[in-house]
Amino acid sequence: MDILLTLLISVSVTMLIVRSKIMEPIRLWIMRHSDVDRISVGYAINCPQCAGVYIGFFTGFLFFQVEPTLLFLTAVTFGTSLLAMVADRYLYN
Repeated sequence: MDILLTLLISVSVTMLIVRSKIMEPIRLWIMRHSDVDRISVGYAINCPQCAGVYIGFFTGFLFFQVEPTLLFLTAVTFGTSLLAMVADRYLYN
């Protein structure tokens, strides 16, 4: 149950950052100030899979500070990335 709740929170935060209208001015500001010639924060903040990896890792690490196992962190990290990609494809396109 813990991993399901953590995945839902991670995907929600990912979609909030990547696709919400509230975060759009911040995304645009980051895009203007990032390096366009290489992969940067500006690219990652617009990609649900890219942002999902980092948000999933940090969410899994923050929620289970006592003893986060490598298996749990891996499941949350890549699960968030996968679910964020699926949510983006079917909900926002």
